[in-house]
Amino acid sequence: MPKKAGGQPKTSYEKARIQIWYEEIKSRGNPKDGRLDKLFVWRSPPLKGDLQPKIFANIRKYHRYPKGLDPRWKDINEIVLAVESDSQFQGTEDLFNADLWDLLEIKSITEAQIYERIDRVLIQNDLERRPGKDIPGYKQAIMITRFSSSFHETFQWSMEGISPLTRGYLELLHGMHMKTMKYTLPMDAFPVNSQFLEKYLILKLGDFGRECYVDLIKKVDDIEILKNQKEGDSSFKRRWAITWPICKAGQIPVLGSY
Repeated sequence: MPKKAGGQPKTSYEKARIQIWYEEIKSRGNPKDGRLDKLFVWRSPPLKGDLQPKIFANIRKYHRYPKGLDPRWKDINEIVLAVESDSQFQGTEDLFNADLWDLLEIKSITEAQIYERIDRVLIQNDLERRPGKDIPGYKQAIMITRFSSSFHETFQWSMEGISPLTRGYLELLHGMHMKTMKYTLPMDAFPVNSQFLEKYLILKLGDFGRECYVDLIKKVDDIEILKNQKEGDSSFKRRWAITWPICKAGQIPVLGSY
């Protein structure tokens, strides 16, 4: 969800995006806003008499991005990259450019695009789908606890070490996928929500994080999901395969053992 020069966040989740990034930077040694401006905002060394920008102070107080009107100063995307290049702040770019923010920019999505987004997350995080028959205890667990409980048990196991924004994003994608299902499955298996993401936003942003989560879910619910035009056996298999448990690549979980 790259921002154009001069674009300012309007929705609560857009503001949350810049605030989460800023708070992560501050958590690493609590650098002063003015020092961050000196290190990362100027395109070239300032001349004598140049006014010091207050980019990071404006982010903290107002969730405002630099407008990009002054050629001496970098735009927000350049600043994010500059901060990332400093060893003290490596990994902060992942928060600002998380796929979750990009999802909230779209108005519609096809079934195939949902699959592609999920596949990309799995590849990036060394995860894979496993047929239930390959997982000891899975068939019995389905009979006792229903499909959704069995899936979520393996899902939680596989999400250890995955960033909160990525986990929330994947949970929302599975909820969106569930809307495309035409076959009998419990409809609460993949609701379009993420309690984990909600808790994360509240932890990071307090009451504002709660407001952000509500607006975020409303936005996801408003995304139109376009059906694949051709339906057939291959489409059914593809749709069913996406509901298989997600596991760490090369590992097979045993239900009830974690």
